[in-house]
Amino acid sequence: MHDPDDPADLRGIDEALAGYLAAQAAVAGLRDRPQPQPPWPDPDNVMLDFLITRATELAGTDGIEQALVWLAVHAWREAALHERARIMVALEA
Repeated sequence: MHDPDDPADLRGIDEALAGYLAAQAAVAGLRDRPQPQPPWPDPDNVMLDFLITRATELAGTDGIEQALVWLAVHAWREAALHERARIMVALEA
């Protein structure tokens, strides 16, 4: 994990993030969309509720850092699954 209080560590994140975003240039416009447009869930989405509830539980038992990592990884995965399902339905129509 990166230390947000260490300026040198933040520079490393900036450099890594710049490289990541450059490699994702084809979808850069998606990052500018207002939420909650797809692929972002509505605030009352049941999976979003589950992820937040589970991360809150983990924060109490395993600490906030572990909970945030768990939440980020699982939210990312769910978003990919949701988008794949949306595309599959569109292709079948």
